[in-house]
Parts: sequence; C-alpha cells; structure tokens
Amino acid sequence: MTAIAAKTDIRLATPADAMGITLLYQQVYHGNYPNPLMRDSSILARYLRDPANVWVIAASDGRIIGSVVYETDDAHRLSRVFGGAVLPEFRGASVLERAMTVGYEHLTRDTGRVDAVYATTRTSTPAPQIVTERLGYKKLGIFPNVHRTDVYETHCLTALFAEGAFKHRFRNFGLHPSIARLYGIVQAECGLEPLPPSTAEDMSLDDFNKTLVLEVITASQFALHRFEKLKDEGHLQSHFYPFHSPNMVITSPCQTVEVFVYMAGADKYCTIIGVKKPREYNFTWLLDSCSRILQEIGARYIEVLVRADKAKTIERVLEARFIPCAYFPAFQLKGETRYDFVVCSRTFEILDFRNLKLTGINMVFLEEYLRNLQDYYLKPKLFGAPQ
Repeated sequence: MTAIAAKTDIRLATPADAMGITLLYQQVYHGNYPNPLMRDSSILARYLRDPANVWVIAASDGRIIGSVVYETDDAHRLSRVFGGAVLPEFRGASVLERAMTVGYEHLTRDTGRVDAVYATTRTSTPAPQIVTERLGYKKLGIFPNVHRTDVYETHCLTALFAEGAFKHRFRNFGLHPSIARLYGIVQAECGLEPLPPSTAEDMSLDDFNKTLVLEVITASQFALHRFEKLKDEGHLQSHFYPFHSPNMVITSPCQTVEVFVYMAGADKYCTIIGVKKPREYNFTWLLDSCSRILQEIGARYIEVLVRADKAKTIERVLEARFIPCAYFPAFQLKGETRYDFVVCSRTFEILDFRNLKLTGINMVFLEEYLRNLQDYYLKPKLFGAPQ
C-alpha cells in the first residue's frame, strides 16, 4: 500500500461534508458533472440526510479527495453505486476501490440491507471496468449507445452479489431462445445453473389487436403522482425500474392505456418504467407506438426491463424491435423470491463503437448484441421463405 493510501481516511459522509464534496467534483469535472447533487451543496446536504443514501468519502489532511455514492432500494434489498471521483494526484493508490469496499461492506455485512449492488461503467477508458473487476463485480451485459455526451457512450452492467443472494432465486422456467446465449455468458460468470429452453406453448401469443390514439404528457410532477397512485392501487402490469422515476406519461385520452417514461434532458436517454394496459391491447403495438412518439420528441435510446421467466412478454418486446443486451439474475425481490430480468434496448441512431475500450467478457456481450441485431433486424426476410 502506498503512503498516500495509508494516510487516507475512508468514512461515511455526513451533511457537514456537502461543501467539501461539491468542491471535489468541481475540481475533478470542472463544473461539467451532469448530476446537480455534485454541484449544489444545499441539495446535497438534504440528500445526505436521507437514510436511503450512503455516501462514502476519502479524506486526507482534512480535505475530501475521493467520493462514491450508494443509493438503496430497501424493498428489493438492492443498491446501485455511482459517481466515483478521485483527485488526480491521489489516483493509482486504490482510493476508489477502498471507498467502494467500505460502502459495500456497510450495506451487506454491517447493516445487512442489500443482497446485490450494481454499477454501470463507462467504456471510453478501461479503468472503471478494471476497478469493478478487481472488487469482484460480475459482468452482466452492455448498454449500446446508451448515452451521448461529446461522443456516443456504451456502458457495461456489473453487479456484486452478497453471500446467499441466489438462495431464493426463481429457477422454474424455460429460457426464451433469444436470451439463451446471453444467459449462458452470465451463467458462466456468476456460477448459475443451466435452464431449459422455453416451449412453443410458453411463447404462443394471443391475437389481440385493439388500438387507441396515444399522446404524450410531459408534466413531470403529474406523471410521478399518477404513477405512484396507480402503483399503490395495483393497476400497473409492470412497474419495476429501480432508481428511476417517470417524468412523462404516454396515454390514450380516456386513460385506458398509460405508459410511464423517464427521459433524460441532456442526452435523450429513455426508460419505460411502468405500464397500465388492459389485456386486449397488444403489447407490441403499444411499445412500437410509444417508441415512435418518443422518437418524434427527440428520444435517441429506449430501455425496458422484462422478467426473464415471461417468455410471451419477451416475444412481444422483440417484435417491437427491442434487442436483449443484459441479463441481471436475482434482480427483483418479490415476497421471499428473487427474479431474473432481461434488459432490452432500442436505439434510433447509428451504432457507434469507435471509442470502446472493452475488457474481458464485455467484448463477448457486445458480440452477442451484434449477433442478435443481425439475426432479428438486419437479415432480409425473403418473400415465401420459411420463417
């Protein structure tokens, strides 16, 4: 351990550290960090008072020189880690790795709050991927073209699972063929059991064809209030998207169908967070219609989560031209059972991988994504040929 690392104190932040934390991000990112938490000390102080948030800092001679953030979802015993920053003169001394270890052990060993912590890592440099790999994070997939800052960015999904995280994982289902290879990569990475393929009956679709006129409402407070109300009343068919809140809703004028969406203002990244839909309305039609509406208002990338044991839903999502790109085992806690999820994405811009610096099996995930892209959307379907 270097002298710098040895004299660095790693601890949980308090509201009194807010000014020092904002100064750190100002020095590291020169005021360009997109999250307002890292720019406004008054907002940050309120955030630090919330027990759902665990902020770990590294200090040297009374100055904050490193930082990383954990947000927690206690209902699903889940956490996400983000916002890692270290002053340039302290890099190379494992400061970030030590801070992340303190945060993880606090959440899993000391308080027993979570079963899994996940992180998304940038790929314009291999450093973030190397840090998470050294800490034991398992690689679960990629998000192609997920963000657009000055260049297109593809991120990697990784997770660190506490002991026993897979003990109550739901395994009694067949894999949709479109995710079998993806699951195989994650299976080897995480030491999971093999799963059988889904049957034709598992994937058979009902012939629902009712449609409605849809329009978008971009009132963020209304969207969030409506989302929470429908969720509390049990009217949403799907509403699992941790650490995201809707800021718009796509709805029919009669509100028979409602789709809740988060769109990032900076780079037009979108996630579909919740859906209310009577059974007789085709989910493929709904996803495709929402995609067109979002594209018209500037969306460039859309992401949706699908439970891995829902083969029919996966088939509908594929028909709407979403491509599987990541597989998260034991993601959702429902009762005492944890469920696997598939991440599917759809991009409206030309894929750009020129700046990628992928390590290890992250390149295998990219190759699998490109294979699915080729198989499902680029190969011509000849007239009269067997499908």
